[in-house]
Amino acid sequence: MTVNGVVDIVAHSMGFAYSLGMIEVLQQEGITIGNYYVLAPENACSGSVLSGLEDRTWQYGSDERTTKENPIEIQDGVAPQCAMNGIDDLKRIKIPIKQRTPEQLGFTASHSIVNYDWIFSTITKEQKGYVKTRN
Repeated sequence: MTVNGVVDIVAHSMGFAYSLGMIEVLQQEGITIGNYYVLAPENACSGSVLSGLEDRTWQYGSDERTTKENPIEIQDGVAPQCAMNGIDDLKRIKIPIKQRTPEQLGFTASHSIVNYDWIFSTITKEQKGYVKTRN
């Protein structure tokens, strides 16, 4: 989406890798990148946030740290989450487990884009990871 010549990028799963290349090309063409939202990125720790986008990048997905409250069986098994290189842990927004139903969690459900509605319904304007609307 472009507004005033600024493009926001939304990537999911393997689209994370594609988006890194796409952003480089867009920037080479003089296009300004606004916010960068990455949902359930596959192999995220193999890629890096591009220089200059660190403050506008958010990673959403499961938390690879297994605990009693976050057992492996409710985590994303399609693209197990690891942090994108160059992103602060505060920029990683974990799936709000307590606000999800059992059907929205698990090996494939925690990866499915349809179950990422929580980004819009649970993150308020005052919280980290809020998706800004564009005018």
